[in-house]
Amino acid sequence: MPERSDHEPAAQDQSGGATRDRSPAQDRSSEQDQDRVVERASARMPGLLASHASEPTSESGREHASEPALGALPKRAPGRGFWVLRDLPTLLWLILAIVAAVAHRNLPAAPWLLLHLLFLGAITHAILVWSQHFAIALTRSTLTVPDRRAQNVRLLLANTGIALVLAGVPLVVWPLTLAGAALLIIAVVWHGASILRRLRRALRRGLTGPYARTIRYYVASAVFLPIGAAIGAWLAGPGDPDGRLILAHAILNVLGWIGLTVAGTLVSLWPTMLRTRADDRAATHAARALPILAAAVLVAAGGAAAGLSAVVALGFAAYAAGLGLLGVSFARAARRTPPRSFATLSAGAAVAWWAACLVVLTVRAVEAWAVGDPVVVQRGIDWAAPYLAAGFAAQILFGALSYLVPVALGGGPTPVRIGTAILDRFGPWRIATANVALFVCALPVSSLIRVGASILYLIAMAAFVPLLLIAIRRQAQAKRAGARLDEPGRRGPIRPEGEHPPGRRAGQAVAGLLAVILVAAIGGAIDPHALGTSATSSSGASGANTATADAAAPAQTVHVTAADMRFTPNRIEVPAGTRLVIELTNADPELVHDLVLANGVHGTRLAPGASETIDVGIITGDVAGWCSIVGHRQMGMTLEIIATGGDAGANGANGADADDPGAAAEHDHAGSGEASDESAAGLIDLTRDPGAGFSPTTRCWIRCPPPTGRRRTASNCR
Repeated sequence: MPERSDHEPAAQDQSGGATRDRSPAQDRSSEQDQDRVVERASARMPGLLASHASEPTSESGREHASEPALGALPKRAPGRGFWVLRDLPTLLWLILAIVAAVAHRNLPAAPWLLLHLLFLGAITHAILVWSQHFAIALTRSTLTVPDRRAQNVRLLLANTGIALVLAGVPLVVWPLTLAGAALLIIAVVWHGASILRRLRRALRRGLTGPYARTIRYYVASAVFLPIGAAIGAWLAGPGDPDGRLILAHAILNVLGWIGLTVAGTLVSLWPTMLRTRADDRAATHAARALPILAAAVLVAAGGAAAGLSAVVALGFAAYAAGLGLLGVSFARAARRTPPRSFATLSAGAAVAWWAACLVVLTVRAVEAWAVGDPVVVQRGIDWAAPYLAAGFAAQILFGALSYLVPVALGGGPTPVRIGTAILDRFGPWRIATANVALFVCALPVSSLIRVGASILYLIAMAAFVPLLLIAIRRQAQAKRAGARLDEPGRRGPIRPEGEHPPGRRAGQAVAGLLAVILVAAIGGAIDPHALGTSATSSSGASGANTATADAAAPAQTVHVTAADMRFTPNRIEVPAGTRLVIELTNADPELVHDLVLANGVHGTRLAPGASETIDVGIITGDVAGWCSIVGHRQMGMTLEIIATGGDAGANGANGADADDPGAAAEHDHAGSGEASDESAAGLIDLTRDPGAGFSPTTRCWIRCPPPTGRRRTASNCR
């Protein structure tokens, strides 16, 4: 066995791998050595165990191992401990995302800002940091002081660029956005080139193991972000009237930049978090899946830019096949050691949401191909984007950081265990609450239930931020105090996340499930029709949305869309005496809407993408309309029908007062989606005795002129 140089053990310290040439006597020589060995064992990566077991066999490896001139080697940077540019920016982006989620109604371009604070801010910074960490570990190389300086510059460039983009787009300042995108592209290209150079150097020296193949995922992902960022900068300026580039931009950044990085990292990180050996064919499957995934991203993005739905569907299907190839190894590792900790449960849930969203996108792409309308794919992306962010991206980030941050801070097995245990607090409750709440949001429920579920999700996920701060502080304190494991009577393996009484974790998961059910029940009690919706096709109309009309009256049809808490158009002018027909389409990607009119006519509740025909009847006066979903009318979802050439307010007198806030509840009987043959007038009991204080009107109705083509109303009686 060739003699090992000081350069190679440094790489093992960086990766947390266990050294194989230390004798047991040396390991037991002191408590400090004992701590170091346990820490390395707790942080090891399965792929590195195999690679560390064999020494370099190539000539270049032997030459490197016998190099005596240590002074010629660059100084090694500290492998562990708090690093400002590594640890703080992700936390700051997450805090900003939480603030934006709470104050989104007061922010410009709030949905865009929320997605990009997570995707472009927190996730991108984490990728730039931890992909370098894994590249160093898998190549058994060393992070030198010059390497860290270069990485600091890259991180500064990237975060400055991200900040400029996040400010430029909402403020509509294109030069600012363009400058930010340029800085980000420079940082990512530099990042990819540094990883590629490190990989080639390790290959020449024979210092790589089978899992070094996953480093190519990082190189490939670094190719996609510059293209996606350039397209994004173009969208912020000249724009994209057809919406094709928006879809390509999303595919390149989410499936390319983020997706490839996550896929390559999980090959080694997933079994490491489970503390089990990796599947025997994991490295082979990873090597085979990479070209499939990369080609699928290119095909899907190219098809989106060209408006070819069939090509997009082919790209999504190929991407799903590549993930399925990797998923075999993931499933085998999880079957050997089921996920228990917050880190593993969060990562597993993230992969599940990733796969589910990919299935939805593939189905939408096939549907768009079948109907010949590429807009269907764009609607699929609009629907999937929040769940890719909240279900996939956020959970994979929190799960990975819950494992990696304590290991990176180091300090020995006891400090690492303290940090890990803090990040695992209430883990099953947080996972169950977040995922069940997110599932409820994906259902066609009312906005009231969706708001309640969103609040629960935000609480469960935002808890990670204070826990991370506490873990960093407590682990640093334990590290300074030199805390060590002291359990002399203990037998068996140590759980880094801490021991829990039997049934506690299951009880926390059930508590999270019940919390979401309780919120949904409260929402259903406040709005009884919130638990049932109906989508009526545009080909027919029920009695509930049809008014009695004169067949000889002229008809006018108006197309109205409901989206973003607005009816468009929200003002309709109709000549008096005209029969009005409204073609209503719910174009909102998430929310359920309906239309209730003050003359007693109402539509059914429409799921996203559904439409219906509403026969308003003969318009003889102004009519007010609104969405009866709780809170929507108060947020501005109203509609005005203006009768031109007639007296205003006539139609409104037949139903609820347009200015009465209780009108929405009074007409909310259509929420169940069932047809109703009763008109507003039919709800009046004419045989009932009048109440106290009733006095008949003094107006003489006998003097009303006979009808001449117009409905007899109080306004034309004199």
